[in-house]
Amino acid sequence: MIRALLVVLFCLSAAGPIRAGNAELAPLTSMPGDPVRGRAIVRDTGKASCLICHAMPISEEPDHGGIGPPLAGIGKRATSGELRRRIVDPTILDPATVMPAYHRVDGLHRVLDRYRGEPIYSAQEVEDVVAYLATLTDDVPLPPPPSALLETGAARSGTDYLGGATRRLQDDDFLNPGMFAVERGSEIFHRVDGAAGLSCAACHRVAEMRGAATRYPRFDAGRGGLIDLPAALDAMRQTKMRAAPLGRENEDMLALSAFIARQSNGLARSVTIDGPAQAHFEAGRAFFETRRGQLNLSCAQCHDALAGAKLRGDTISQGQIDGFPIHRLMWRSMASTHRMFAWCNSALRAEPFDSGSPEYLALELYLAWRGRTLPIAVPGVRR
Repeated sequence: MIRALLVVLFCLSAAGPIRAGNAELAPLTSMPGDPVRGRAIVRDTGKASCLICHAMPISEEPDHGGIGPPLAGIGKRATSGELRRRIVDPTILDPATVMPAYHRVDGLHRVLDRYRGEPIYSAQEVEDVVAYLATLTDDVPLPPPPSALLETGAARSGTDYLGGATRRLQDDDFLNPGMFAVERGSEIFHRVDGAAGLSCAACHRVAEMRGAATRYPRFDAGRGGLIDLPAALDAMRQTKMRAAPLGRENEDMLALSAFIARQSNGLARSVTIDGPAQAHFEAGRAFFETRRGQLNLSCAQCHDALAGAKLRGDTISQGQIDGFPIHRLMWRSMASTHRMFAWCNSALRAEPFDSGSPEYLALELYLAWRGRTLPIAVPGVRR
């Protein structure tokens, strides 16, 4: 109780009475909130729009979220003080909530520099949003949140969450843009490169690559840590071919990785998580379950608890990696698992790690194990 009170006092810019029994919080400013400004704020995606997670009576917006409860009639069901409390820091009411603390800045993990020490909403913006929500007194019929796509514990590929057009694009090898990378990867596999005058094909038949991708990431005793497929490919290029490394996010590396991973399509991953790999596996699990960033969310809160729910126009997936490397339409390029990890971290306004970092390798190992029942399906296509 004392800790909660200290957090509340930290958030207040003007002292006022707090009714802890019903979780009311006094106004943060002396200036009354403006409901017109508040309505604009809840639509602003740069401010972490309420519409991302909640259905609201804002008809001009085509997509509304289904994670949180609909907000029609909320002004009749909750007082301004209760609304303010939930906006400022809902974790005081529910430590497991996925709703960000819109005005709290302390106790957050790896926040991006440009957001560090800054709240999502200023004190006046909190008051403006509260003023707008207080006007929502009519129980306008809103569509119910969609039911989850999957049963608890059942592994589902990201393909299962695709819209119809993207699914058709992925399933047709002629249309799938990732197939251009696969073809390029085949050329690189057969191309002589380096001082040794060798190609990958000089030592490995294509048929021998079937099953290779299922074993990564794996523990490498020589490195004393995890190694994934791109790192293994560059190591062989340097030691066997005496060729320059391609680099993790290089287009040629993504193409070569896609070509080799595709040879294992239809096979499930079989990664080793015991022995020297166990500590890395547990680190990956901890990463998946740790909150981070200004939005203060973990991977697990979205990709376990909310898989199948609507995040505005998108459906939250389980975050499985069976289709990687993928072609991502919004980037118009191939993408590795580590680039997606970094993008997702940045979306939470969290400081990302470098591609190939021990943290991302550990996370990849955990995700490979988590999706161990799913057949590899490369190249995936994602929005």
